[in-house]
Amino acid sequence: KNEFRRKWGILEEVYAVALDRVEQGASPNVDTILKEPDNQRLIKQAIESIRCLLADRLAPAVSEE
Repeated sequence: KNEFRRKWGILEEVYAVALDRVEQGASPNVDTILKEPDNQRLIKQAIESIRCLLADRLAPAVSEE
């Protein structure tokens, strides 16, 4: 549960920074910031980690069927 929250928190942080930059006028929109290579790397890593956590969690349920 805590590991999932940590990985989800990364996604929230990236998005919050993007929103902040738009509000400050540093970027025209959130998508531009989310597409930056560093942010794409963080997003992909967090999503992959969440997928693995879910797969590990669901694997016992599937094997019991």
